[in-house]
Amino acid sequence: MMIKMKKLVILGNCTIDTIIGIRSSGPFNITLTNVTAEGTVFLKVEPDGHLVANRSVSFMTYEELSVS
Repeated sequence: MMIKMKKLVILGNCTIDTIIGIRSSGPFNITLTNVTAEGTVFLKVEPDGHLVANRSVSFMTYEELSVS
């Protein structure tokens, strides 16, 4: 499978604890441009006949990254 995106925006909240005791938290925004994501899923048949995904591998590349 391969997915191409012109822009991928990731929004969320984070908390950072440092080794010297400083703690910070708040929203974050990551913007990736010209993203290509590829992946492979490996399937197997269980003894009861069910088809299951037992392993997956994925890779992502991007042209530019912006974090705020």
